[in-house]
Amino acid sequence: MSEAKDPKNFVHLGDVFKIARDVGLEDQRALQVYRKWLVQQQARVEKADTPLARIKLEITCAEVYLEIDMPEEAVECFKDALYQAKQERLASVTLDLERALQTVAS
Repeated sequence: MSEAKDPKNFVHLGDVFKIARDVGLEDQRALQVYRKWLVQQQARVEKADTPLARIKLEITCAEVYLEIDMPEEAVECFKDALYQAKQERLASVTLDLERALQTVAS
């Protein structure tokens, strides 16, 4: 059984937010939870095999970083998502990401 189908091994985004808020991603346990969540999400993205799935994952990672006051890392995730959106010519997504970057950068 895969981790995604085994509820006791599946890491929910809320778990990532909670532990990251409590101790920060520098903490080994928090980093481990974040990485496990990220691997699970990357597997979902690979299965979906769509540009939008990849972009949404970058945006979610940016939101995690913003939640725990790591704006530089959030900016990098937004930039990666923006680059992908431009490559895929997703105009509305590109515009939203440009606005998000302006907000985070200010």
